[in-house]
Amino acid sequence: MCAVLVASAGFAGFAAVARGSLWRNLRSATVTVQNGSLPPPSGRPHVYRYRTRAALSKLTGALNANHIAPRRRTTSPACAGGFNLTLKLVGQATQTLTAYECGGHNYGGIGGDVSGLLSALGISAP
Repeated sequence: MCAVLVASAGFAGFAAVARGSLWRNLRSATVTVQNGSLPPPSGRPHVYRYRTRAALSKLTGALNANHIAPRRRTTSPACAGGFNLTLKLVGQATQTLTAYECGGHNYGGIGGDVSGLLSALGISAP
């Protein structure tokens, strides 16, 4: 059975399909990575802004190729040395997704291949 989910108006610009996701019509976006366990300057947030057509096209392709989608939040067990990731995606509405990456696992509200997304965007974990 193949279910198709179309997100509500609060998630305009996003549709989820059983085996993938589709992002489109983004007007701007930010990707923020931060290792809060490190003191500044290394622990400060690293913010990447996407505003130009070319940058948004690259980001949209990376989001779709890595099946990035909102998911039910998961909690992490005790894990040290990870980093926080926040995606703020602005289309007809704004959607903010957050995750905690630690020990090769993704916890939080972002589904898909988060490491693949960061790699495709040329962002290294702090």
